[in-house]
Amino acid sequence: METSVPAAFDAVAEDAMNYGQLVRQKCREKFAAAKLMKKLVPDIDRLLGYGAEPAAEVANLLWDDRAGAVAGGVNWAEETEA
Repeated sequence: METSVPAAFDAVAEDAMNYGQLVRQKCREKFAAAKLMKKLVPDIDRLLGYGAEPAAEVANLLWDDRAGAVAGGVNWAEETEA
């Protein structure tokens, strides 16, 4: 928002014929001036989990009104022989 919207307004203010190309050029200039890549790379690394400790395994618990929290993915029905 802090880069692309001002870049679009700057391009339109220039009254050019090819706004698409000019907006892309202005965006590149604004991205470089704002050092956007230095901000994006750590955010993407954090999002993808690079360099982070492995997440603890999340327990899939289900609620049973008699037993409380029980492990999910378990067939709690009594087995019957066929």
